[in-house]
Amino acid sequence: MTRNLDRFKVKLFNSQSNIWLRDAYLITIDDELILRSNTRNGLLKDFPSVIPVQSTNERDKNGKLIYEGDLILRPDREEIYKISYCNNGCFGAFDGGSPFGKPFPFPYIRSNSCTIIGNIYENKDLAIEHNLI
Repeated sequence: MTRNLDRFKVKLFNSQSNIWLRDAYLITIDDELILRSNTRNGLLKDFPSVIPVQSTNERDKNGKLIYEGDLILRPDREEIYKISYCNNGCFGAFDGGSPFGKPFPFPYIRSNSCTIIGNIYENKDLAIEHNLI
């Protein structure tokens, strides 16, 4: 897949069973998000435990695609940041120092210096420890 299409990638996490839905995807019909899978079909809003997680179109230093909710390590400061979708329609990386955190410049991520060390869904303890959720 080309880099330009990575920004449209979405992963789905089931918070009830704590697993990523490997067989599921989203489609849009009449401005509604529809969940499709081998076991589930219907409006996404009818599945409150399913959380869509969008790609940022950026990669960490190992080439792994970074998604909303990922926890990244900034090696020069040994700080952990959470990737979040901002109200202005873009992604940002934030620490846990304030309600919105201290922003982290995405150009630094583009320099391939950061590493994904987990996410807020599977590594909740780490995120809580660093005041990220």
